Amino acid sequence: MSVSRFLVENNGSNPDAIKLAFSQAYSQCKYAGLSNITLVFPTKGTFKTSDIAGFVGDAAAKALFKGLSVNLGDGIQLTFDIPKNINPFNNHDVVLAIYLTDKDMDIVDSINNVNSIVFLPWLEKDGKRWLSTWSPQTVGTSSWTTPSESLPENVREVILKLGRCINMPTGLSHPSDKEMAKKLFIELRKQGCLTSSELIRQFAVNNGWEPRRAEELAQFSSKYIE
Repeated sequence: MSVSRFLVENNGSNPDAIKLAFSQAYSQCKYAGLSNITLVFPTKGTFKTSDIAGFVGDAAAKALFKGLSVNLGDGIQLTFDIPKNINPFNNHDVVLAIYLTDKDMDIVDSINNVNSIVFLPWLEKDGKRWLSTWSPQTVGTSSWTTPSESLPENVREVILKLGRCINMPTGLSHPSDKEMAKKLFIELRKQGCLTSSELIRQFAVNNGWEPRRAEELAQFSSKYIE
C-alpha cells in the first residue's frame, strides 16, 4: 500500500501547529472516505496533562485515556494508542503521530496497512530525520531543509544484497546474517569507503527494509565505515 505522509514543522508546544496537525488528519480521513484517526502519543501516563489533552478537551481526553473513541463528526472517530502497543499487522486509516521519538516513528512507519501518517514532532531534529527519510508533504510553513547527499555505489550494492539475503523479521540478530554483514562491511572498509550511517539507514528504508531493521543496519555499519 502506498502511504500518504504529511509533516507539520514544529519545535516544542505550539497550539497553531497542533491545530494544523489535527486538521490535516481530519481532512485526509474525510478526503479518503475513511472513518478512524489513531492518535499515537509517546506514553499513556503523560497524556492527560499534555497540551494535546488540553487541545481535545477534558471530556475527550478522559474518554481516549479509557480506551474509548471520540466522535469528531462526519462519521470520523478518534482513538488513542501508544507506540509499544501498536501491532504492525493491524489495519489503520489515518495515524496522527504526535511528539514521537525516532524509535517510536520507526514503529509507526512499520505499520503494513495504513492509508496516511501525519507527524507533529516535538523537536526539529526528529522532524528533519523523518523529512529526509520519507520526503513527506509539508503542511503549513515549509522552511526545513535537509542535506542532499548520496551513498557510494558500492555501499548501495551491499545494502541491496543484504536486503535480498537476510531474514528480515530477525534482521542482523541472526548469527549467520550478522556474519555476512560483517564481511561485506569489512571489505568496504578495506576499499577505503567512508560514509554516514544515517545515509545507510535512509537508503535501506527506501529500498524495502523495515525501519527498525534499517536502524540496526545503520548502527552496525558505523563500526566499520563511518
